[in-house]
Amino acid sequence: MTRSTCSAVAEQGKRRGSNWKTRVCICLTVLLVFAAVSASAQTTAAPPTTTIQILGNSAVTAPSNPPTAPVGGIILYGSQISPVTNQPVRHLWVGDSNFGMCRIDPDLDTVITAGAPSPFNINVATCPFKINGLSVTGGPMAFDPATNFLYLTDEQTNSEGIFRIGYLPTGDNGQGQLDFNNVFAMVGAITGSRFSGGTTGCAFPNDDVGSVLVNGVLQPAQTQSVPLGVPDGLALGPDGNLWIGFKKQGAILRINNPATATANGFGTCNDFVQLVAEGPDPGGGNGIAFIGHDLWGADEAGPFVIKNVDTACQALGSTFPQTPTCGETNPTTATFAALTPTAIYSDQTYPYLNGNNLYFADTVDDMWVGNVSGDAAGAAIVRNPFEPANAFNPAAAANVGINAVVADQTDPANVVLYSGDDPSLAALLAQGRWWQVIQNPPARATKPNVATVVRASAVGNTITLSWSPAQTAVPVTSYLVHSTNGAVADRTVTAPLGGTFPPNFLVIPGVANGTYAFRVTANNAQGNNGPSANSNSVTIPTVVPPGIPTNVSATAGDTAAFVSFVAPPNSATEGITGYTITSSPSGITKVVGAAATSGTVAGLVDGTTYTFTVHANNAGGKGMESTPSNQVTPAAVPIPLTIALNGPLTVSSVPIMSTFTASLTNTTPTAATGLVLKYALTTTDGAAVLIGQPSQGTCTTTSSVGVTCNIGALAAGATANVNFIVQIQANSISATASFTGNATPPGGVVGAVNGSTPVLNTTTPGAPPQGGNGPTLTVTVSASTAKPQLNTNTGTTHTFVATNTGSILATNLSFTISEPAQLTITSVNASSTAVGDPVTCNPSTPGTLNNQAVNNIVCNIASLGGNLKNGNKPTTAQTITIQVNVTAPAKAFSQTVFSIVAFDGIDAVSPSASFLQTVK
Repeated sequence: MTRSTCSAVAEQGKRRGSNWKTRVCICLTVLLVFAAVSASAQTTAAPPTTTIQILGNSAVTAPSNPPTAPVGGIILYGSQISPVTNQPVRHLWVGDSNFGMCRIDPDLDTVITAGAPSPFNINVATCPFKINGLSVTGGPMAFDPATNFLYLTDEQTNSEGIFRIGYLPTGDNGQGQLDFNNVFAMVGAITGSRFSGGTTGCAFPNDDVGSVLVNGVLQPAQTQSVPLGVPDGLALGPDGNLWIGFKKQGAILRINNPATATANGFGTCNDFVQLVAEGPDPGGGNGIAFIGHDLWGADEAGPFVIKNVDTACQALGSTFPQTPTCGETNPTTATFAALTPTAIYSDQTYPYLNGNNLYFADTVDDMWVGNVSGDAAGAAIVRNPFEPANAFNPAAAANVGINAVVADQTDPANVVLYSGDDPSLAALLAQGRWWQVIQNPPARATKPNVATVVRASAVGNTITLSWSPAQTAVPVTSYLVHSTNGAVADRTVTAPLGGTFPPNFLVIPGVANGTYAFRVTANNAQGNNGPSANSNSVTIPTVVPPGIPTNVSATAGDTAAFVSFVAPPNSATEGITGYTITSSPSGITKVVGAAATSGTVAGLVDGTTYTFTVHANNAGGKGMESTPSNQVTPAAVPIPLTIALNGPLTVSSVPIMSTFTASLTNTTPTAATGLVLKYALTTTDGAAVLIGQPSQGTCTTTSSVGVTCNIGALAAGATANVNFIVQIQANSISATASFTGNATPPGGVVGAVNGSTPVLNTTTPGAPPQGGNGPTLTVTVSASTAKPQLNTNTGTTHTFVATNTGSILATNLSFTISEPAQLTITSVNASSTAVGDPVTCNPSTPGTLNNQAVNNIVCNIASLGGNLKNGNKPTTAQTITIQVNVTAPAKAFSQTVFSIVAFDGIDAVSPSASFLQTVK
C-alpha cells in the first residue's frame, strides 16, 4: 500500500524545547509493507542499563514502516496469552507524526536477538484513526482499565484536542485494537480546529491566571487572558479526572468525570473543563504525570510539582486575573531541580497510588528519578543519563530530539523504559526511532531492598494499599502486607496464576471499624530486608467527600445575593448533609440543607462585585469548590421582582395584529404571592387589546385598552410570561405593564411590592416619527450582526447604517445604538460618505431600554445627504455607517440590539432598526 505523508508531517512541528524550532514537511510517498524488518543495535556500554533500538533507521538495515517524530506512547494489554510469559500479551502503542496512533508488533515479550534485525514494526493496519479525513497524531496518553477507555492529546495545530477512545483487548484476535466506533472528542480549540470544540462543543478556556504561587510565594505571571493553544500533557488522576497541560502556556486544566461524559451528558462547559492551576514557565510545558496525589510537570526550566492536586486545586473562574488555590514547587534535590526535561512518565498505575519513580527525557538523554516522594528530605535518586552515555548517538552529536518516554510497569520492581526520538530535529519523514532501556540488567541474586513508600486509602469498609518497590535489579516474588495493630490478618501478594511478577497493590474489603496503618515486606528466594515504614493511617468506615456542585448562578440583592446551583452528579449516594456557599471576596458563607439548591448570602457590601462558589458536605468532610458563579454587584435599592415588556417597535403595515409579551421574574429567595399583572394600552384611533394569554394564572379584559392577570404565587427564581394580542389601527400606540404583590427581598422581610415597565412605543407607517421641527425626509435605518448565534468569550461585529435618500439635508442627525450591557464593546468605527461633514461618536454610557441594561453609543453628524446640484453636497444619497465590535461574556443570554436616528425633521419611514443577538 502507499500513503502520502506530506499533510501529516506538515502538522507536526515544534513540540518541546528550543531544538524543535524548524518545521519541515518532506512530501514523499513511501511503500509501506507489513513485514517486520526494522533494525536494532545493542550498546556496548556497561550496566546499570542496557539500551536496544527496536524501531527506526540504523546502521544494520533500513526498516519498513519507520516512525516519524514520536510524540507519545503507552503500553496496552490484549486478551491473547503470550507463550513467553503465560500472561496476556502487551504491545507498545505510539503517537506518530506520520502514521498517527499505531500499535507496534509483535508483542513486547518477543525475544530480541542482539545484533540481529529487530522484529518490531509499526502495524499500519491498526492506525487509521481520523477526524474528518485527517489523521490524529496523538501525544501523551492515559488508560482506564475499568472502562477500557484510552485518553490522548492530539498535538496537531489543526486539532489541539483531547480524545476518549474505546480500546478492545479482544480485538484483532486478542492482540488488542482501538474501537474507532467509540470516539469522543471531549474538548478542543474552538477556532481553526477540525472539530470546533469536540463532540461536546466545549473549547479550552483561556489562561486567566494573572499571578502564580511558586514555593508558596505569589509571583507575577502574565498580564492578560490568553488562549491556551496546543495541549501536550495528559494524566489520569487518582480522583478519576483527567488533567491537561499545555505547550505554550502554564495552565493546568481538569476535565471532570471524563469516563461518564456523553455528547449531551457532561453538564456545562464551565463545569466539565476547568482551569485549576498554573505551572511555573509559560512557553515551556512538556508533560505531566502523577506520583501519589501529587502532579509532577516537565518544564524547560526544570521539573515542578503541585502537591495534593486532586484534593487542593479549586476551579478558577473566567475573569482575569485569577490566582490559583494551590501552588507549584520545585525539587529540593539540586540534581533533580537541574534537569531540563522534554518528556515525562511515572510508574504509577491508575487507579492506585503506587508510584515513586519518574522518567524524563531531554534532547540528548533519558533520565530516572527514584524515591520522588522523598525529595523534600533530599533523598531523591537521580540518574542522568539513565541509559549508557551516548546510547542514542554514539557520535555524541549535540541533540537527538528525545520526545517521548513510556514506562512498562509489568514488573513493578524493575521497570523497563521505551524512548522515542527524532534525530532530524525537524519531524522529517521516517527519521524517528524507538529504543528499549532495561533498567537494571542483569538480575542480582540477593534480598530485595525495602519498599520505599506505602500509601493507604479507603472507601467505606474497603482499604486499598499501594506501594513502590526499590528499583535495584533484584527480583521480587511476593510481598507481605502487615497491619500495624494486628487487627487485619497478614496478606501475601503473589503473581497472578501463571505469571512472574506480583503487583504492588492490594484491595482489602470488609475491614472492621477502626484505624489502621500497614507495612509491606518485599520477598524472594534469598529472603527480605525487612518491612517498609508505616503507611499513612486510615479510619474505617471512610466516607469519601462529595462531588462538585455545578451550574452556579448568582443574582444581586441589597447587601445580599441569591445563589442557585445543581447538586453533584452522584449526590444520591454521597450522603450529603448540606452545602456551603462562599463569597469572593470576603469569604462570607451561607450553609443550606441537603435538599437545597439555592441560598441567600447576606452581609455583603453594596457596590462591591462578588462571585460565589459552592461545596457539598458529608461525614467525610467538604467537597471541592464549584466553578465560580457569574459576577454580581449588590445594590442599595433592592429589586425584589422585575418586569419587562417586549414587542415590535415598528410595524410595516396597518391595520395589523401584534403580540406584546410581559415577563415577571421573581429574583427573591422565596416565593412571591398575590401577584397581579396589568397591561395598559394608549391609542388615538381605537386600537385595542384583544386578549391576555398567561403562562400561569388567568387574565380578564377590563376594557378595550386594559387587561388584568391574576398570576398568584411565583416560585423563587421563576418567571411568568403573559402574551397580549393587540389590534393596531392606523396610528402609533404605546403601552405599559405593571404588577403588585407580596415578596421577600434578599436580606429583607415580607412586604408589598410593585413595579412597572417603561412606556413601549410602537410606530406605524402613518404615525408621526421621532425628530425635531423640520421637513419630512426619508432616512432609512438598518441593523445587522455578523454572528446572530455567538459563542461565549468570542467576538463579532454589529453594523448599523442610516441613508438619506431624498434631496434635502437631514441636519443635526444623531444615531443612537443601544448595546446589551452583557456585551463588552471593544471598538466603535464610524464613517460617512457625506463630504465635508465628519461623523463623531461619544464614549458609551450605561442606560436602560425596555427594562434591560444597555450601553448607549451616540454618533453625530452636522448634515447627511441631499441632492444639491449647485451646493457643496454631492448629488447622490449619502450614508452613515457605524460598526461596533463586541465580545460575548462567559454566560449565555439573548437580547435585542436596538438603534434609532433623529434629526431636525420628521422621518417618513421607521427611524429605528433592531436585531436579536444570542450568546450560547
